Parts: sequence; structure tokens; C-alpha cells
Amino acid sequence: MKNTLPRASLISLLLLLAILLWALWALYQQKQTLKQQESLLAQQETQLQQSKQQWQQERLARLQALNQAQAYTAVLQVAAQSQATPAFLAPVYDSLLQLPENELVKTLRSNVSHFALQNDSLSENWQLAIAKKDIQILQASGLQSQCMGLPVEQVQHLTFNRQGDKLILAGYDHLLYVWDLEQKKITQTLVGHTAPVFKLQFSPDDRLLLSHAADHSLGVWFMQSNRPHLALGHPDWVYDAQFSPDSRYIVSAAADQQVRIWDADSGHLLHTLTGHQGPVYRVAFSSDGQQLLSIAEDGQVIRWQVKTGKQIQSYQNQAGAVLDAAFSPDDKQIASVALDGGLRIWAVDGRLLYTWRSPSDWLAKILWADNEHLLVSGNHASYWLRWSDSQNTLQLLATLAQNQGELQQAKLLRQPQQAYDVLFTLDIRGQLQRWQLFRDEQALWQEFLSAFHPSLH
Repeated sequence: MKNTLPRASLISLLLLLAILLWALWALYQQKQTLKQQESLLAQQETQLQQSKQQWQQERLARLQALNQAQAYTAVLQVAAQSQATPAFLAPVYDSLLQLPENELVKTLRSNVSHFALQNDSLSENWQLAIAKKDIQILQASGLQSQCMGLPVEQVQHLTFNRQGDKLILAGYDHLLYVWDLEQKKITQTLVGHTAPVFKLQFSPDDRLLLSHAADHSLGVWFMQSNRPHLALGHPDWVYDAQFSPDSRYIVSAAADQQVRIWDADSGHLLHTLTGHQGPVYRVAFSSDGQQLLSIAEDGQVIRWQVKTGKQIQSYQNQAGAVLDAAFSPDDKQIASVALDGGLRIWAVDGRLLYTWRSPSDWLAKILWADNEHLLVSGNHASYWLRWSDSQNTLQLLATLAQNQGELQQAKLLRQPQQAYDVLFTLDIRGQLQRWQLFRDEQALWQEFLSAFHPSLH
């Protein structure tokens, strides 16, 4: 009896020890399994990274092969149209593999308050007037000059006449100054406004100058005669005014929800257009001058007959205030941009053909370069787009970022003889920049080839 209890205790102890050893072995096996799983996951991640790198390399190789094929085709074009030697073709082929893209060419100036662009549509001559503390003139030839001895401390607005021999300046002193670029001096001072002038525009025939001022008035100045100027206006703030393409009419848009059509020579009010339920921000003529668009805060774009003042069509599928709209050069489409960041392409009969959304901001300005290319600008970027009328599709060609702040001005310089157009932009911080905008890949190739042989130009 005395030996039974110790023997039972020993057996129990051995059982407990066996259970403990089994538990430790199970934990060890579990730990080893976890290590194996971690190793397997690490191997899978490594394989995934290798597969990703391989895919990227294959994609790059395909792009390079495509680029090489295009370059080779281009070189064959040179060989077929010229007597180029292999020694000439080799560097052409190598250079074609590094073609330029839509890009910022350079920042021209800083601390700019305003600029004006004048160009001859029959040639590639252009000149740029830049307002800082003085006026600097840049020309396509590379020549630079300055307008010295200005009577205003800060220029609010400036514009060239169509001929390009005069520059009109507006400051905060309510006056307009006519600077003769050949005589290099102010030849005329125009008096009539009672508030700062914030916009200037010459008529297409160069006879008339239109000025907008903060006193709600429009001034019409006869630049080639001694006739006194005409004073037009609205009872409220005037947002926009434009000459018709034939210089016969002036159309104005104002915060009083009205659009007014004036006879440009006599100043007589011909029509008052009502139909908007909010301030009217912009007006735009068709290329033939027979129709007119009005753009307003109420989300409407309305098309009018200029001669009769009758409403033709309303485009109402807008989200929020519409900030700009324009006819395409062939007057077949209408593009509008709104505060919601949407660009909408319409058929003139009112059918909505396409809606495109800005990826980051609202849109405020439209510039049609031709029937296929248009530039839309927002508060922090401009977008270069290609429109297909036959397929009703829109392609983003380039995003031009305004890193220094909100866009203030954008002027497009059309260069039909080149593969690209030129864009000048000014942001709210005073950075004046120049961009080149290629119209398509084929034009880009042609531009490069033409630099090597005149027969391809």
C-alpha cells in the first residue's frame, strides 16, 4: 500500500511530461509551417515583381519596335523623295527615335501683368507685347524692343491693332494711350471713361477700337478719323463685348441678364436679347457673323439670329454656370465649358454629341485651333484635344500644367505651315510661358523630316 501512491504519482508525472512534449512539438511544427508559408509568400512576391518588370520591359520593347518601324518608314520616305546617301539616312533614323512631344518650350518672363499677341495670318510673323513696369516687345525674328517713358505706373490691358503698327494701352487712370511702334512714342490719348479700363479690342477692319470699363460703359473709338467716340453700355456690369466678323455690329453681355446688339458705326441699339435667368458672361459669333451665342450663369447657351435678334436654339444640358462657348470654325459644332469641369460638344441643332470631364478642375475658356483641334483651359491646367466629327470622339493630346497658379490669359498662335501651333499662357503669379502643341503624330514626323530635306516640307 505504501508503494502504490508513489507509483501512481510517477505515472501521472510521466503522462504530463509526455503531453507537454507533444505540445512543444506541435508548436514547433506550427512555427516551421509558418516559416515555410512566409518563405513561399516571399518567393511569390519576388516572382510577381519579376513578372511585372518583364511585362514593363516587353511593353517598352514593343513601343521601341513600333517607334523603330515608324522611323524606318520615315527614312524610306526620305530615300524615295531625295537622293540621300546612307551616311545621311543613318543620323536621321537615330534622331527620329527621339522626337519631341507637346511641351513647355520656355518661360518667357516673370512678374507680367498682361500680354498681347499680334500675328499675320498670311505668314509666320508675330509679335508679343508684355506688360511689366514697362512694355517689352518680342518678335518672331528674335528682335526685342521696349516702349519707354510710359505715363502709367501699371498697364491694365493692352492690344495691337490688326496691322501691328500700333499698341493701345489702358491703365488705372481711366485713359487710353496709342503707342506708335514705328515712331516709338505715344501719338494719341483717348479720354472718355470714368473708371479703369479692363479690356480692349480692335474691329476686324481695324477702323474701330472697343473699350470696356468698370463704369459699365463701352467706348467705341474711330481710329482713322476725328469723329468723337461713342458711349454704349448697360445699367449693370458689362462682362463681355465683341465685334462681328464684318465689323458691322457690337454685341455686349452684362450682369443685367441681357445681351445687346448695337450698330458699330452709329451706336444705335438694334436688339435687346432676353432669355437668360442670370448674368451673361460671354458672347461669341459664328464665323459668318450671322449667328450669336450667349453664355450665362443659369447654365444655358442660347443661339440667336443676329439680324433679327430672334432666339434659334437653347443648349440646356449644363451642370452649373457656363463660363464659355464657341462655334467650331466650320460652324457645325458648338463647344461649351462649365463650372463643373465639363466640356460638351453639341451639334448646332441641339444634340449633345460628347461630354468630356477635366481630370482636376473647372474649365473657363475655349479656343478652337481648327475643326479638329481645340484648347480648353481651367484654373490650373490647359488641355489640348482632338475632336473627330465623323466618329464623335474626343482625344486628349496633352495636359499643360500651370504650376504657378490660376490661368489668366491664353493666346493660341496658329501655324498652318508647321506641324505644331504655339500657345502663350499667363498665370495669376505673372509667369508668361510658351508651349508647342503638335496636332498629331503624322504631323510630328513630317515636321522632323522637313528639317532634313526641303522636298518633304
